[in-house]
Amino acid sequence: MITTSDHRPSILDSRLVAYLKQSEVWGSGPPRLLPRTIFTKSLCVLHVLAMQPYFGLRGALLNRAIIWLVVCPAFVCYGYNQGVTGGLLTLESFARQFPQMNTLTTKGAEQHYNSTIQVLMATSFELAQFIVARLVLGVGTGGYVATVPVWQAEISQAKKRGAHVVTDGIFIGAGIAISLWIDFGFYFVKGNSVSWRFPLAFQVVLSVIVMLFITVFPESPRWLVKRGRVEEAREILAALADQDPHSEDINMALADIERSLALSGSGSWKDMLTMGEQRLFHRTVLAATGQMFQQMCGINLITFYATTIFEQYLGLSPIQSRILAASMTLTQPLGGFLAFFTIDRLGRRPLMLWSAVGMSASMAILGGTTSVTDNTGTLVAAVVFLFVFEFIFTVGYSGLTFLYATEVAPLQLRAAISAVSTAAVWTFNFLLAEVTPVGFNTISYKYYIIFAVLNAAIVPVVYFFFPETNGRTLEEIDEIFLRSKTIFDPPRLARTLPKMHLAEDVEIEGGNESGGSWSNPVGPYQWYIHGSEATANYLEVSADFKNPADESDEKGIRISIDDTSSWNGQTMMRSELIPQTDADLGSGTLFYHFSLQSKEENAPVAALEHQIAFFELKYGGDEKTLRWLADGKSQWSTDLVAGTWYNFAYEIDFSAKTVGLWTSTGAEALKKVVEPVSAATQTDSKDWHVGELRLDNGQKGGKEDWFWSGVYIEKGEITTAIAGPAA
Repeated sequence: MITTSDHRPSILDSRLVAYLKQSEVWGSGPPRLLPRTIFTKSLCVLHVLAMQPYFGLRGALLNRAIIWLVVCPAFVCYGYNQGVTGGLLTLESFARQFPQMNTLTTKGAEQHYNSTIQVLMATSFELAQFIVARLVLGVGTGGYVATVPVWQAEISQAKKRGAHVVTDGIFIGAGIAISLWIDFGFYFVKGNSVSWRFPLAFQVVLSVIVMLFITVFPESPRWLVKRGRVEEAREILAALADQDPHSEDINMALADIERSLALSGSGSWKDMLTMGEQRLFHRTVLAATGQMFQQMCGINLITFYATTIFEQYLGLSPIQSRILAASMTLTQPLGGFLAFFTIDRLGRRPLMLWSAVGMSASMAILGGTTSVTDNTGTLVAAVVFLFVFEFIFTVGYSGLTFLYATEVAPLQLRAAISAVSTAAVWTFNFLLAEVTPVGFNTISYKYYIIFAVLNAAIVPVVYFFFPETNGRTLEEIDEIFLRSKTIFDPPRLARTLPKMHLAEDVEIEGGNESGGSWSNPVGPYQWYIHGSEATANYLEVSADFKNPADESDEKGIRISIDDTSSWNGQTMMRSELIPQTDADLGSGTLFYHFSLQSKEENAPVAALEHQIAFFELKYGGDEKTLRWLADGKSQWSTDLVAGTWYNFAYEIDFSAKTVGLWTSTGAEALKKVVEPVSAATQTDSKDWHVGELRLDNGQKGGKEDWFWSGVYIEKGEITTAIAGPAA
């Protein structure tokens, strides 16, 4: 047994931890160690854990710790902030302190005026500090509500992302419930301002917990890749999945993220107002609209004014009103648990659609039951459907809209779009808080009917415009919008597009080709041909396939696609060569050269979109041109004419993270046509894909022949002559 004098926390190692786990402290029998020894050993274990990343947690345990130590207090605080003030508005001590907001003991014109002041908090000496405090609290709350769901979504696996992020709704409901039960408890503190000061101050504890733990948990791996910190991202992905950092799954996840970044570019706030191939404005509107629905369904007229509704508009006693208001909010965590267990089974759309139907029916019933006075039956029905509405809301619109806003946003603008969508939450939250007291005071029960209609209107909007994101990686969701041409396309593509890895390669058959007489081969090329036919159906090397102006190569290569070259049986056709090399192709400034040609026979189908070569050429779709994209935008384009050789060089500066373009046709020397633009330039030196991918989407595109020549990579001054460096 180790005695207390043996302990040296500063030189602890894994052997001591192993010993401690086997010692009496960890056994099933009664401990035989002295209390001081137990305490010292506990400190030793805590020291070891503190020295390890994320307290030594990995995989599921790490994800649970993130949820309970960061997400939970953050959204409990958000829910608490929403509910706490509503329970204070009918306190006598609060009304005395802020008489301009008193609607409890006023009537007529004065009550109407004060119902507006409840929200506006018109400037006066007594209210000044309260106004400033609420403003500061609002800024802080808006900040973490905009960022925590983004962070949570980006560190969650696709199959668990829905359940993880929808827990936000459980915690929001718990926060509201806690706030109203605390309000109820302090209601009995008479004649003292502590009855409202303590409930307002309690949320500080939750904010401090978030501040402490957010600093010790992992950063978003997607954000790290965007900043060029790929190895850090690799370690975090491995920790979150509890896998080796260099496992195939982690390599694939990193490749998908890099591929998505290469397509999307860096982006700025103003890009949200543009459409482009990524449909950025479309996605921003979807994210903000979902968050708008969260408020315009009428939840805060129920939650924020629950005590007021029961006491002033249903005529219940103050104690009954507070008990019912606090009890009603307990349905929100229950609804959140239902969403947790169903969102990744049923999907986002079914929960949103059926919840909107249920909320519309509840509001219509509330309008009918509250139109009748002095009737016990209708009073009971009104109370029941207030409970029902709270429950249904949490299933489909509490945490789900935060999740959806992060899912539909592209990586380079995910934080910005989440901020805009969160601003939509608060804007419509403010709107409802502004009009609700006046609405009840002026049109009474008819106020519920407005929200019955609004909830009914949500149903067709979600059905026709909101794509299903369940089970998709964030990169796959990007692909859905990249293929969409109208606002109606994403739901259809989400139904038909197979699950995929954007960077996945599957070797069907073939072997290594040394590169033949291609210039400066960096290593053998692996044949990645997705199809059921013989290799020769997709690849052929011949002198007839090279640019005659290329004097460095003896041969060119035909890389073909047909209706058999399906990628894992999916609706895209793909044939590529990828270099297998240990050479460093990802630092300094490099020039990636190639020439490309099509012919009349087996010509590319212009109606279908093609992706050709990394950094990234596209052809077909709505634009019948060959075009080059960087930073998520089309930077250059030209008509694709059969029989013409198009020569390219990508000028890639891996340090500056920029890409420029040099082009020419036939035998003409290369000229720079695009100055370097910002782009994601990370590479594992194996993602220089020579070949093409066609997005058939269930159509029959037939056979296409693409001819490649002069493929090489050089460092130093660019060779502009098409004859090549070895000529």
